[in-house]
Amino acid sequence: MAMILAATMMLSRHPFFALLVALQAVFYILAFGGWMLNLRDQQGGPLFTMPFYFMLVNLAAIIGVFQACTGRRFAVWEVAVLSRGRQNA
Repeated sequence: MAMILAATMMLSRHPFFALLVALQAVFYILAFGGWMLNLRDQQGGPLFTMPFYFMLVNLAAIIGVFQACTGRRFAVWEVAVLSRGRQNA
């Protein structure tokens, strides 16, 4: 997403790309506002929460790829036998 922003900023001499940069800036401001509302445990409605969670999911994906590339091992959650239901004996 940072590369897309950088590319549109470089092309912003054209009016279409200048509009795209402005729309991206509004999106990032709304995401930041959603983050601030989340820190205060307040509801902001979809106008703030959708951009915030979109950015949050992308950040989590980047962190996951980085951790996988650096060789971090992930534990696997195993379901307890009792949660599978009763076994016929």
